[in-house]
Amino acid sequence: MQYRELSPGRALRPFVNCFWMISAPQPLELSDRTLPDGCQEIVFNIDTRVLRRDGVDDFHANPAVELVGQMSRPYELRTCGSQHYYGIKFFPHSFSRFTGESIWDLRDQSIDLRLLFGDSLLALRDAVFAKPTLERFAAIAENFLSQQLARRGEVGRGYRLVEAAVRALFCAAEPPRIESLCAALGVSDRYLQQQFRQRVGLTPVQLLKMVRFQKSLHGLTRSTVPLTELAHRCGYSDQAHFSRDFRTLAGISPSAYRRLETPLTGFFLGEESRAYLCNLG
Repeated sequence: MQYRELSPGRALRPFVNCFWMISAPQPLELSDRTLPDGCQEIVFNIDTRVLRRDGVDDFHANPAVELVGQMSRPYELRTCGSQHYYGIKFFPHSFSRFTGESIWDLRDQSIDLRLLFGDSLLALRDAVFAKPTLERFAAIAENFLSQQLARRGEVGRGYRLVEAAVRALFCAAEPPRIESLCAALGVSDRYLQQQFRQRVGLTPVQLLKMVRFQKSLHGLTRSTVPLTELAHRCGYSDQAHFSRDFRTLAGISPSAYRRLETPLTGFFLGEESRAYLCNLG
């Protein structure tokens, strides 16, 4: 399979992490596990049937054009078909600029994008399902998103506050304690929590846990560092703390994840990928 990314143009760069495409030369049947990364994305499943299972529920079909809502837990995937996908990955807070819905209410769901954008989505859907190149897809998607953004009005104080907090959590060499972050931003803990629920769909503490979790995934897939050392590198107090948080977000232990095949989600963990740790730096 081939994976490619493109960066957005200047106007959308504050809101869109990247555009991406996955394609395979022939039909395949795959099993994978999708893990929380703190971001939301729009996915176009082209000639591909995608089944998703949350917890112990049965598998159910994802929409052909879906918003993958903010995730707080893992889910399993089964796919069959040509394995041709286009995606738009946002930053943790930035999809809130394109919808009036609370991001908290969209979390842990695969949502038919027509429910959010209505008939304005039809031209975009038809153009993308015609299987353009990634460059053409990015141009079509940028035009659609720019139109949606123009309808949303100016960026408010709450959005700017959350953006600054998200950047601090992802980019600081030592992620700040939430109390210190509130003090630096000049807001109360309650106000920051409220804004995060509305715009990120997670609490600041949950997002901080995902930053550490994503760092550990890279260590597990790209190195043979002992778990105790990896836990320390990623900011956990000890290996037990690491294992407990990891199991919550991955559904399995760190050692089990090292043996797991991730034919789709593994593409997003490369250091060269903009998707890994949001590339906010």
